[in-house]
Amino acid sequence: MTFILTIIASVCLVAILLLPSVWINLLLTMLGVASLIYVVQKSPKMLLPGFALIMALIVVPVTKWYLPALLKQSTSVLESKIETEFDVIESTLQQFFFNNSAALDSLNLLIANEEVLTDRVFQNWMKQLLPDYRNNYLNIAISEDLIAKHVYPKSEANLKVLARNLGETPNMGFVYHEVLKTNVPGIIGPVDLIQGVPGVIRVVPVEGKPNVIISGVLSLQSLKEQLIPLVSESSKLSIAVTGYADPYYLVNQAEPQKSILKRVEYQDIKVDIYIQSDLLQSTITRTRWTSYAVSFLAWLLLTSSFTWQRHSIRLRDQQRSAILENKNALIEAQRLGQLGSWRQSGDDSFKLSEPLQSLIGVMKETIALKDLDSLVHPSEHKKVQTAFEELSSGKLTRITTQHRLRVGERYRWFEHRIARSEDGELTGIVRDIQTIKEQEKQVAKLEAFDPLTGASNRRHFHQLVSQNIALCDRRNTTLGLMLINIDDFRSVNEKYNQAVGDELLKLIASRLTTICRKTDFISRLGGDTFAVALVDVGTASQSVIAVENILRKLKMPYRLNNEEVFPQLTCGVALYPDDGLDFEHLLQRCEQTLSIAKTNKRGHYSFYSAELDSQTNRRQRILASLPSALKNDHFYIVFQPRVSSTGDHSSLSMEALVRWQDPELGFVSPGEFIPIAEGTSLIADIGTWVMNAAFSALHQYKDQLPRGLSISINLSPRQLEDTTLVSKVKQALDKFDIDPNCIELEVTEHSIAVESDIVLSNMKELNDLGFKFALDDFGTGYSNLSMLQSLPLHVLKIDMSFIRNIGFSDKSNELVRAIIDLGHTLGLHTVAEGVETIEQVSYLEKLGCEELQGFYFYKPAPIEDLINRLA
Repeated sequence: MTFILTIIASVCLVAILLLPSVWINLLLTMLGVASLIYVVQKSPKMLLPGFALIMALIVVPVTKWYLPALLKQSTSVLESKIETEFDVIESTLQQFFFNNSAALDSLNLLIANEEVLTDRVFQNWMKQLLPDYRNNYLNIAISEDLIAKHVYPKSEANLKVLARNLGETPNMGFVYHEVLKTNVPGIIGPVDLIQGVPGVIRVVPVEGKPNVIISGVLSLQSLKEQLIPLVSESSKLSIAVTGYADPYYLVNQAEPQKSILKRVEYQDIKVDIYIQSDLLQSTITRTRWTSYAVSFLAWLLLTSSFTWQRHSIRLRDQQRSAILENKNALIEAQRLGQLGSWRQSGDDSFKLSEPLQSLIGVMKETIALKDLDSLVHPSEHKKVQTAFEELSSGKLTRITTQHRLRVGERYRWFEHRIARSEDGELTGIVRDIQTIKEQEKQVAKLEAFDPLTGASNRRHFHQLVSQNIALCDRRNTTLGLMLINIDDFRSVNEKYNQAVGDELLKLIASRLTTICRKTDFISRLGGDTFAVALVDVGTASQSVIAVENILRKLKMPYRLNNEEVFPQLTCGVALYPDDGLDFEHLLQRCEQTLSIAKTNKRGHYSFYSAELDSQTNRRQRILASLPSALKNDHFYIVFQPRVSSTGDHSSLSMEALVRWQDPELGFVSPGEFIPIAEGTSLIADIGTWVMNAAFSALHQYKDQLPRGLSISINLSPRQLEDTTLVSKVKQALDKFDIDPNCIELEVTEHSIAVESDIVLSNMKELNDLGFKFALDDFGTGYSNLSMLQSLPLHVLKIDMSFIRNIGFSDKSNELVRAIIDLGHTLGLHTVAEGVETIEQVSYLEKLGCEELQGFYFYKPAPIEDLINRLA
């Protein structure tokens, strides 16, 4: 409904603009205003647009009503001036036409009274009636029965008219006939005469002589010349003369639609006078637009004023509502924000807000000072009392303090902000910050401890160790720093999942906490590295006992995923003050020791010694020299044959081994540089170099080697995980024309401990090409027997650590027997590594081990030195 009424009001406004009637405009205004009042009452959101339309419905008709009067007032002077010009022009026209018409009327009277008109008499009459100075007729002719008898003046052109039949004049003759017939005067023109000037021809019958006609050709040129100067320069004039024919514009300057018109009639001639005043038009336009602008500004001012008033009223209403709401909102906000306020009421009492009453459990509006004091924690009573005294004395105008108040049976932390006004009155705001205090305590814990294991993080551990180093310095005692790393922790994550790996870390941290003394500290420094600070550990020998005890208990099995897991842990130890005087140096020594231990004694512990510095330096030199060794061919290859355990111990295969002779470092043992290379991507490059060197040697000496002899080549874990391994091997086969059936690839337990899709895929593709696979160093890792069955393995190589113990105990012998039996059960060809004595040979032959490898038979040597012995 409101929409329809708004449309109706808009239509009323448009109609007012278009319709001229004042009464209709008044009715439309009343209808539109009434509609909009109803709309505004029913729809408050239409208040502003509705009021704007109401103002328009009032302003527009008022403007229409007063605009004509305003225009009349502003143009009255100009219109008066134009009216004067009209009067002058009219007077000129009257005089012109009256004088010339009077001359023909006088001539008509003279001819009517003259029985016989002679030319001499006619000429005398005309000279008297129309002297040359006021004669505007080009000619006046007297005709009888339309035949011209007399003409005045007797010019050469006029004399040609004599004796002519005027009734035969083209386009005019019918007028002469009509006048002769009806005896009624007629007019021809106005027309452009043959003399080149405008004019009219009056044809007048002579009274009493029906066959006699007077015709006068009246020139309008002089009239035109008289009229043009009569108007001002700012005006334009048009004169339209009309007889019996179409109007003839004697002067044509003004545009009729922009001009003021006045018509003058003289007998049969009508003259329309048009005066166009540009000044009048500009005045009317300026007045009209000024009126419109004033009306629009009035509408805008009224609308803006109403809008501002409405906004002010609305703002005041909102402020009043906000004040009312703020009182309740403040109380509610204090409750939600655990805030309360109080103000001093007298010298020794305070008035409490409702939220504060609830906050501190005092359900009364006024509380005495002594009762408030009784709520303060005893240890902070003095602090609160001092704050009040400083404010009361005027030393301070505001203060913020934190203290505890008793709420029920417990004390809670509050922040207390107290201010003193200019008149000395105290007010305060109390905020419950118990949760904040607890959160701060939790944040401090998170900042200091590892979120997974609960052990100290590196930063906190640094602080604790530094503090206890100072303590040990004062006591003149020793502090031991242990750095413990979980070997192959990555394999646990990959074998199970990351959640199981995290669980193992938490179990190790928990066990460390149980094992260590209360004075010791543990920390998780990294992903799989823990640190232990042994405070007041005693002498170096006592620290060894403590370290061994911790590691022994840590290595006990952990129950994970319904399986028992035996993690291998390697530890580096440094002592204060022998190995370092601050945390950074002790940690650096531990890291060096741990790195050497992981290379040489994985699964054991090692104490820092000065020799480790030189070992570390050598490791760095080896690491830096490896790239140039590859580039400059400082590596070379040797072979160690494997022999059959039966018969004449003939050689069935030999293993390719890499050696390094460096120009600066000298001979570098494989046991020294291989572990270092395995920590980088260089191990894969070295493996590729060994393969190409072995293939090259086999290609070069294949005609001199025993038929059926195979070459065994080691593959590093990084090579097995290389997605381009198969393509690289194929390129080498093609380059050296090698049969893959005579190549055996050795992989370690560590390489296959994780069931990697890439490793399995590479082994399958290489096996399909004809390569055989040997499992090297069996017994030193964590082989999954079910996985061994699924892999394309052909050979099982028993680690030399088991072979060397043959003959020392029945337990060692039985362990070797079990490994060989396991290999046979799995259908694998067994090879014993590190065979060095005849006792070992005899025992292995007895157990049915197929091949033997070791210094007892062959030492690694260049292929050139082995050819004669193998032949």
